[in-house]
Amino acid sequence: MAADPESPQLNFGMASALLLLYRFTDAEAFLEITLRVSPDHSGALNYFGMIHEVNGDSLGALEYYRRALRADSANAAARENLAALSKSMSGPLGKGSEQGNAMRE
Repeated sequence: MAADPESPQLNFGMASALLLLYRFTDAEAFLEITLRVSPDHSGALNYFGMIHEVNGDSLGALEYYRRALRADSANAAARENLAALSKSMSGPLGKGSEQGNAMRE
């Protein structure tokens, strides 16, 4: 029996493995397929948030974490990621910074 290349579970699993290897660009391709097939896949949205955060895009990360929680309010990882990032952005460097100001608008 062949695996379905459009399977959200298969693609999310591949993305998970690639993230463990710090292969973010490769993981993004599998996450995009996951979200194309299953737009409210909370895990994939959370992983995209993590990738944005690692790449220095805090505002993009916040949006993905929020989307993950809208899709599944019980997603503990997304909740923790959102809380940690929000806290770091509201610290001394976050307040008054361009990112900190944009977050409050």
